[in-house]
Amino acid sequence: RFQIDDMGDVGTILGMEVTRNRQNRTLKLSQTKYIEALAKKFRVPNNKDGKSIVPVSKATLLSTFDPDSSSVNPLPANIPYRSLLGSILYANTCTRPDISFGTSLFGSYNSDTKLAHWRGLQHLLKYIDATKELAIEYGGLQVEHPNQLTVYADADFACKYSPKRRSRSGYILYFNNGPVLWHSSFQTKIAQSTSEAELYSLFDAVQEAKFLQNFLIELGFPQDIINCYEDNTGCIDWIQRPRSSTRMKALELKYYGIRDDDEDEGGEFRFIHIPTADQRADLLTKQMDPTPHYHHISNI
Repeated sequence: RFQIDDMGDVGTILGMEVTRNRQNRTLKLSQTKYIEALAKKFRVPNNKDGKSIVPVSKATLLSTFDPDSSSVNPLPANIPYRSLLGSILYANTCTRPDISFGTSLFGSYNSDTKLAHWRGLQHLLKYIDATKELAIEYGGLQVEHPNQLTVYADADFACKYSPKRRSRSGYILYFNNGPVLWHSSFQTKIAQSTSEAELYSLFDAVQEAKFLQNFLIELGFPQDIINCYEDNTGCIDWIQRPRSSTRMKALELKYYGIRDDDEDEGGEFRFIHIPTADQRADLLTKQMDPTPHYHHISNI
């Protein structure tokens, strides 16, 4: 037992603002004030682009990975690259899954930072400031699967901006209509096909879902079959119809375990194909133009 004080409804916690609507049974998490303070600290100019700005622009990618560009010059030591990146990373971890791709991309250059990376990071902060009102909403009167986990997993095969042509994984786990865990990173192995890259991402997402599943059961929320949404039919086909495949035969043994996770094999996961346009994790794997980017944001 612990002695506690009732200080009323929570308003802020760890830099996150909490907004409740008890009539609609929703709870929102945002970081508007944190982002405003961040933009002021790093002197971000006011955004005039409206919804035409995205976290990572095509121009940023081209200048970052063009070896002939003057932007590949080393970054001066007095530029607070890591400080800004760490501040953005906190926002990404708490309430902003939409910047996961950009945060991961620029985070991979901490030890070899160029001028282009700093400019790209400044652009990312400009986007965050322009969209500082975005919030994650949980609950609602029309929750499709109350207190149940849902998984979205995707991959970008053989990223052309990866020196080793590694694929990028991205996944989001949902609970009561809102994301509770998200991740974006280069894969540690070189995938030989799109299906293999998608499998690596889906496998990692399922492992995270298993952890949350056990955690929720301890809290008193038993889980039914967990829906896992994937937009690659080859990956789902390999899981549900075990057979030999030239492109998949070199997989490590541990990945075969995902076949036992399928509900048809007595497992606790249901692997469902979803159109790419509705794949919410797609936002975490690649650079996007404004229209598809904001479409995915509205879904997330």
